Amino acid sequence: MKNIIIIVAVVWVASALIGYYFWGDTKEKIEIAEANLEEYQAKYDSIQKTNDSLDTIVDSLNIRRTELRSKVDSLNGRIVKLEIEQEEDVIRIAQLFEPAEIVEKVKATFPKFARAPMGIAELRHPTLGVPITSFQMPIQLVNSFIADRKEVENLLKQKDVFKKVNLTLEEVIGLQDSIVALKDQKILAQLRHFISR
Repeated sequence: MKNIIIIVAVVWVASALIGYYFWGDTKEKIEIAEANLEEYQAKYDSIQKTNDSLDTIVDSLNIRRTELRSKVDSLNGRIVKLEIEQEEDVIRIAQLFEPAEIVEKVKATFPKFARAPMGIAELRHPTLGVPITSFQMPIQLVNSFIADRKEVENLLKQKDVFKKVNLTLEEVIGLQDSIVALKDQKILAQLRHFISR
């Protein structure tokens, strides 16, 4: 029995020495691991908060983009409608043959000249003496024609600018989408980096 006690004692002392050798600094390793875990958790929480705030910003930008897209589409629709109306008016005006119809259309288009004398007159060409049918109207009405023409030219320029702005808006939206995708990739890469440590 004495031998058994000696063997048990030697095995116990050997296991204690082996345990200390392999697991003696386990407490320190556990403390370091727990500190690293807390640090990683803090970094992960920070990244998650950043990601959440970016998601909120992206969501609000997407809502705003949808609103602006709707307005742009509405304006584009309105431009198309106005162009169609303008083409129809040109055709209607070109089909006016009777002098009375022309006078009525001019007076309806320029109400402030509704009482002004205007109409069709026949004049002789000063050199050739050939009869020329002409439309006579007050000189102020001619000024209105010129001003209206300038306004039409200005509106056509505005329409061209609007189309360019619309194209630029499309490019900006594409770039914003790219930025959001890159930020998402960056956050995922940071998470993978922290997790792999």
